[in-house]
Amino acid sequence: TGSMSGQGASLDGSTSLNPNSFSRTGYTFAGWATSASATSPKYTDASSIPALTSELGASVTLYAVWKPNTYTIKFDANGGTGSMGDQSATYDKAAALSANKFSRDGYKFMGWSKTSSATSSDYAGGASVKNLTADNGVTITLYAVWASNTYTISFSANGGTGSMSGQGAS
Repeated sequence: TGSMSGQGASLDGSTSLNPNSFSRTGYTFAGWATSASATSPKYTDASSIPALTSELGASVTLYAVWKPNTYTIKFDANGGTGSMGDQSATYDKAAALSANKFSRDGYKFMGWSKTSSATSSDYAGGASVKNLTADNGVTITLYAVWASNTYTISFSANGGTGSMSGQGAS
């Protein structure tokens, strides 16, 4: 996004490029190329470049080259035990979350959340995620979501009289 005005250049010497003023969400500007399909830049931002043509009055287009941002996903046991390594991710590229390696006595793993106080998960274990952040080089923490391994025992008089309240159990 954004705009840049064209600039004049000399046929018989070098020209200093104007600094880039474009931006692209989730990407870092890498430099300029002479082809729209280039994956690596030929010229860096605001660099001095040689004449790109020998034709007087010609117009030459330089194309922005963008590199997708990378970030780290950190896993927090959120009351559980065990350890898990961090996972690298790249903007605009789907990746399956690492399998859960944490445990918590009396609880079942329900998935991952962006907040430590969540009672329901944003992502299932092993879920495919994409674009958890657009920022380059940051760490995103996902917290384990746990559900208590409990159930309720109900009592029936089965022909008898009286009543009893249900009881929780684990």
